[in-house]
Formats: sequence, structure tokens, C-alpha cells
Amino acid sequence: KFNIGQHGFRLSLPLHFADGEKREIRVVDENGAPLVGSPLSIACYIPNHSDTPQAEIAQQMLQSLQRYIPRGVALDHYEDWRHAFDSAEQLPTQWQQMPTQLQRAHIAVIVYGAAGQPDSSHYEAALQRSLASVKEQLGVNARAFIAQQEFHQTIQSVLESEAEAVVMLRLGDSLSRAALAHAWQALASHEPALLIYSDSELALHGQAARPWFKPAWNPEYAYASDYPLHLMLVKSAVLRHIPWQQATNAAELAWWLLAAAARAETQQVGSILHLPHVLYRFHSVVSEAEREQCQQAAQDCLQREAPSAHLQAMPQFSCAEMTPRLLKRPTAAACRVSLIIPTRDNAAMLARAIDSLRLHTTWPALEIIVVDNGSREAATLAYFAQLQQSGIKVLPAPGIFNFARLNNLAVAAAEGDVVGLINNDIEALHSNWLENMLAHLFAPDVAVVGAKLLWPNRMVQHGGVLLGPGYAASHFGNYLQDDDAGPHARNQVHMEVSAVTAACLLVRKSDYLAVGGMDEQAFPVAFNDVDLCLKLRQSGKRIVWCADAVLLHAESASRGHDDTAQKKARAQRELQHLRSKWGEILLHDPVYHPSLSLASIDHGYQTLALPPRARLARTAR
Repeated sequence: KFNIGQHGFRLSLPLHFADGEKREIRVVDENGAPLVGSPLSIACYIPNHSDTPQAEIAQQMLQSLQRYIPRGVALDHYEDWRHAFDSAEQLPTQWQQMPTQLQRAHIAVIVYGAAGQPDSSHYEAALQRSLASVKEQLGVNARAFIAQQEFHQTIQSVLESEAEAVVMLRLGDSLSRAALAHAWQALASHEPALLIYSDSELALHGQAARPWFKPAWNPEYAYASDYPLHLMLVKSAVLRHIPWQQATNAAELAWWLLAAAARAETQQVGSILHLPHVLYRFHSVVSEAEREQCQQAAQDCLQREAPSAHLQAMPQFSCAEMTPRLLKRPTAAACRVSLIIPTRDNAAMLARAIDSLRLHTTWPALEIIVVDNGSREAATLAYFAQLQQSGIKVLPAPGIFNFARLNNLAVAAAEGDVVGLINNDIEALHSNWLENMLAHLFAPDVAVVGAKLLWPNRMVQHGGVLLGPGYAASHFGNYLQDDDAGPHARNQVHMEVSAVTAACLLVRKSDYLAVGGMDEQAFPVAFNDVDLCLKLRQSGKRIVWCADAVLLHAESASRGHDDTAQKKARAQRELQHLRSKWGEILLHDPVYHPSLSLASIDHGYQTLALPPRARLARTAR
């Protein structure tokens, strides 16, 4: 029972209620008495087509409005949603526009793995399911190659077939009827592309299907999860240019192909494409042997890129498709780090932050700069004097609170090659948080690294920033506890993201200055970190969220919330600046998925978009 007071809840309705019919929802207590606000009448209609010019105009207006009032349905209704919106069982609409020779493409499908003993009925049934899904492919000429014990002989046969592209299929798994046509059409239509991968779903017998909606190309997450491997279609030219004769199993071949395309991606964005459609179905749980082979293959590829890096398996967060792995990069080279902490009064809170940083930060070349935004309390001024005596700098910066200006002033004064933007309500929890973040900052093309931040109750406050919710930006993970896996281990492994919060981030001073730092005029308080990250991404840099740098954050404990008319007006102005400047980019976060709702990120990846946004092949940028 609830105590007396104001309470609310969210109710997910079945997708078939969106038929335009009026329905009434009654909410009662345990005695059958109606609650305040009950009954409630609803009517919702999702059109599938337009029959008149007026309807077409109305549909366009609706699509525009959905940017601001997007709709969604709970992931529990995925199968109904899929039946309503899935197009992977028919040829892509662009198929007939393709040149005839591309329509007649030959695609080799390597069927690999062991679903029981070769003479067992289970093995035979699994094999026939996979072979049937290859035989029934629409559009392309698909040919199955059953992997032999001598794996290189299978590859030799594939190359001799002169297929234009290659895909790998676990024995027992299946493809959507037009999976290869969709993937091939997208791959052939993008000139620099060498490899394309799709989403997948887990379809175990007797259980509801569960989708895996994947990000655009994301190197950190690939090492963590093998996510691009199913379905992964690769041009045969890539296969010819790797040492395929040395491959001993499917995991090695798949990872070598992916690594070759990833190297090309560093030189030409668009070498790797993501097609945000469910084209692949897992019909069984991935075996322990397969997981070990994938980890070893990924490890081998990683060490070619970073010889001292390694992958640490996290079996406690396993799911049916994979066992996640934590990417451990080598310790960064010696550099000076400047931690910048803006503050005003509230000496006790600042002391907790600085004491925790001193206790849990072992980096030898460390500078701490406290930016004083006009403190007046005697206790705070006395504390500043103590800090200065201990070697901590205090930079006076009086005036109206402008978070962007405070950080810009401090970065200009910082002596470090790397600056860390730190809120005064942050508390470090473990001694290697800074080392872990620095290790990722010195990975190729990375400009910014953000931390995993928790509220004091150990719920996730920041798991990276997602673009789009509310046509703005929002933190991922607020519904998760620290030790929850999250969707396909998203809460426990490193990810490239579009932005991170400046409550705790590291950035090279040179990169910060190269894009003009934070925008003091447009984003004095909110979204300055998002804008900074997007500017750096626009310059070709990457942003990484570090899952094993964990700190506490009492969000807005110092400055308070935007709860006055003046603060609300300023917040609305900043939101409008964000939308005006970054526009369509806010609606196409490469980490998020067009099949997931933009209505709210409170429940993360648990709400399906109604209808899904355009699901076109996409790049990492």
C-alpha cells in the first residue's frame, strides 16, 4: 500500500490499442475504489499509409511534431512492434534501382559451429534451419558453405566461388528472408564501405524474442561484446587481403575481417556501416567454447593495435549472446594533469571532494585548481587559505555563475597537458580512477574521456550522454544500479559516446583550446559540455565513457536546481541554442538506435519508438 501523498506510475499499453478506437482505463485500489483521475479515456492511431494529399500533409506535420512529442511502447511488446514495422522480410525499396549486375550478386554464407554431434537429430534440425534460411533468401544468389574441420579449406572454397561478399552464420541460427538483400544493397550503395553489420534478436524456443539494437561502429564496444559479428557482411576483397590460411575457427576469421575494416575506418570514415534492422536470429545460447574463441580472437586483434592492452572477461554480466569484456589499456605516458574545481562557498562539500581526490589519486604530476566564484563565507575563505598552503591553487573568478567561463579561465591558467573538469560535489571512490581515464584518453583519436558517476544511493547518475531525448540530451543509466549489467552490458563496459558530462571529464588542453573551449555566451550553465564534445567530434575526435572510473556525484548540490523563473528562462534559452546549433545531429546519435523512443531516456533502452525513425545504413559520424 502507498502512504497518503502524491504518487504516480507509468502504464505501458499494448500496441494494438493504437488503432484509433476510444478506450477507457480504470485504476482502482485494492478495495475496488477508483483512484483520483480514474477513469481515463484514450485514443491513439498510428497510420501506415496516406491515401490523400491532405493525409500526406497531415502525416508530414505529424512526423515534425514527433520530434517534440515522440511516442513509444514498452520493449515487452517487441514482437507486436516488429510485425507492424519490420521490413526485413521483403526486398528493400531501393532494390529495383540497383544495377542488374549488383542485383545478381553472389554471396557466400559460411555455416559454422556445432549444435550437438553431427549424427544427432538436434544437429540435423539446426543445420536444416540454417540452410533453409540461406536457400530462401530473396534477391541475391546466396550459397551456403558448411565449415569443415580444416577451416582454411572452407575459406579456399569460398574464394574459388568468386562471391562478391561473405557472411558467417552460426549453425542453428537463421536470417530474415531479405537479410542479405538489405545488407548487400546498403553495402554496394556506399562506395567506401567494406563491411556492414545489422541488429540481431534472440529467438529461443518457447520464449519471446528479444532484440539487440546496436550502435553505429564503436571500437570500444566491439572489443567488449563482439556486437558487429551477427549479421556481418564483408566484401570478398577484404577476405583476400588477410592471412586467411592461418584462420583455425570462425571467430578468428570474423575478427580478422572486422579488424581489417576497422583499420580502413581510421583512414576513411564509412568503411564500416551499421544497418539498424534485425536481420539475424540467434536460436541458441552461445556456447562457452564460442565465447572463449571470440575473446582470444578479439585479444589477438587488440594486441596488434595496442601490444600492452588486454581484455578482462566479466562472466557475471553475461547474456545469451556473449560474455562482456573490459578493455584494459596500458597506463598513459607521464603527463601533468590539472584538475579544475569551480566552487562558491559550502566549504564542507568542497572539502569532501578534495579530500577524496587526495586520498584516491596517486598520479604523481597533479595540479589542483579551485576556481572561486565569489565565495563570502568565512569558513570557505579560511579553507582556501589552508588549500593554498598545501600547494593547491585558488583562482579568483567573481561574478554571476557561468560554468563555461569559470572552466575557460582555469584551463587557460592550467599548467597540465591534460585538464580534468571536476564538480565540487564529486567524490572519488577508488585509487585508479584517474589512471583508467588517462589510459583511454591516449587511445587513437580520443579527445575526451568521461567517468561513471553514481548518486549517493549507488544508482547511476551518468553513463554517458545520449542525444535526442526531448530533442535535447540526457544521461544514460539513471534507472540502473552500479552493479546492473544494463542492456547487453552497456552499464559495465567502455563505450564511445557522443558526449559526457563535465561533472568529471578529462580532455587535452590543446584539444580544448583548439575548438574555443566552452561557449560562455550560448551555454553559460547547461549543455556546455555537450557542445564541447560535439565540437570535438566534428573535428574528427572521439569521446569515450570509461566504465571503470567510478565516482559519486550529488548533482546540483552546490548551485541548486533550475526552479526559479530566472533559472528556468536561462535553461530554456540554452536548450533553444542547443537545438538551433546542432539540429539534426541531436536526432541521430550513433550510439542510440532509431528503433528506440526519444520520448524519455528514464528507462534507457526499454521503450520502442512509435513509429521507428528512418533506419538507413549509418556510419560512426
